[in-house]
Amino acid sequence: MSEITKQDITVCIDAYPDQDTDVFRIGAADDILRLLADAHETEFTIPELVDATGVTRSTVWRAVNLLDSIGAIRIRETP
Repeated sequence: MSEITKQDITVCIDAYPDQDTDVFRIGAADDILRLLADAHETEFTIPELVDATGVTRSTVWRAVNLLDSIGAIRIRETP
């Protein structure tokens, strides 16, 4: 019986692909990633991301959850 060990895998993507290129299945995730890359350490609320992207709150949440699940961003919940 052999043991398979999971390794940490890092995937690097260009935060600024061509305008016609969508990296993620949720298009807003591309816009949010670009925004966060430009802003460096700035934190954004969900309403601020809704305003910045022009998409619905639920789409922003799905995009943020996707980016969080792949380790591209960190979510910090506030009261």
